[in-house]
Amino acid sequence: MLPLVRQIVDEMLRLNASIESQRAQLRGLANVEEITDRATYSEELRDIRASLAEEERDLQGCMAELAALGVEPHVPIDGGIDFPAKLNRRVVRLCWTPDDGEVTHWHEIGQPLSARRRLDPKVFSGESSGGRTR
Repeated sequence: MLPLVRQIVDEMLRLNASIESQRAQLRGLANVEEITDRATYSEELRDIRASLAEEERDLQGCMAELAALGVEPHVPIDGGIDFPAKLNRRVVRLCWTPDDGEVTHWHEIGQPLSARRRLDPKVFSGESSGGRTR
């Protein structure tokens, strides 16, 4: 499933960067509007707003695809993905980022990416009493 997740995350990161850029453009144009004739910028504003709305829908679609796979993207979007799992009978999140080759970290529910810890393969592989659920 990870190759598909990676593909969706790559698209989410691209869309998120584009959305942020367009929002910045709109903020800049709003400031220009105050000192110039609005008609000069109305077509550009319309185009940016239409593109922004389309990309926001696409981003929501990516998030829905991930949800359908049973995984949770980090919000705000940083490329991190959480996979619900159990570790030693505790509900935790396996954590993956685009820089990771595979899923090798975990964290407690609600903890930030910075709090993630490396998986102990012996514990998580099911060789101990706290086996994997996914």
